[in-house]
Amino acid sequence: MEPNLRKADARMSAAVEAFKRDISKIPAGRIGPMLLDGVRVDSAPLAAFARTTVVDPRTLRVTVFDPSSQEDVEKAIEQMDLGLNVTSAGKDIYVRLPEVTQEVRATYAERIAGAAKKSREAVQTAGREAAGNLDAQLSAKAMSDDEARRVREQVPTRSIRMGTYHLDLGDAQTEELDDVIHLLVGEAEHDVDAFVASDQGSDEPRRGSLVIVRSDERNAAATRWVEAVEDLTTEQDVVIIAGDPASPEARRLHLTKAWAATSFHEDEDDDPEAIALAFADITVK
Repeated sequence: MEPNLRKADARMSAAVEAFKRDISKIPAGRIGPMLLDGVRVDSAPLAAFARTTVVDPRTLRVTVFDPSSQEDVEKAIEQMDLGLNVTSAGKDIYVRLPEVTQEVRATYAERIAGAAKKSREAVQTAGREAAGNLDAQLSAKAMSDDEARRVREQVPTRSIRMGTYHLDLGDAQTEELDDVIHLLVGEAEHDVDAFVASDQGSDEPRRGSLVIVRSDERNAAATRWVEAVEDLTTEQDVVIIAGDPASPEARRLHLTKAWAATSFHEDEDDDPEAIALAFADITVK
């Protein structure tokens, strides 16, 4: 790979990873210890002061090692401004996921939009700088026109989407997604691409959640599907295609008894930009 493109690729990958870290801090219908990874107490990570465990899908217990630090730990968690309910009981601090009201959804939407914008701008800046460096090299006759054209064609193909995913709407209809992220299976977080490629299945049901991020080009059938899964009284099986839907090599994520735990809206319309799906089981075929 040409050095300019290699450098741009590294910067774009760093932006993607930063985006994933930011998204992992947004509650998606259930709560996990990674939600507090960004908490700092006197510039030190939370793990240096306390142990975090899961009480139930909506509650964390933070057990402080030194009681004299409890007030500082509680304050540090509150300053994360994640919209969580933080209370103390003895030597433990309980962090609870609030009910998903319209106000909470708006807060989550603002966070996901801000994280996406920051990562997208970083990717675009890296691409523009790479293209500018190519122009400079071409002007200085440091590479031929054919070399510059070959490298330039590769720059726009880099994006914050690490894999190609489609929502299977049935009747041969699909909607391409911007990304599928924040996959939790049990209490473990997984890279979606790696999970799709290597999962061997399980004899036991595996509960979890993930977030699908929609693109600007949306299928009307997908919007109707969104309205259906946002009805929390219903559950349905959901299929997400990894790869080209027409390819026999494409793999499919089957989510059993799924529902929309949270939806993220950037504006006042009813069509969300992203949806956190909770599910009773997940398989890859």
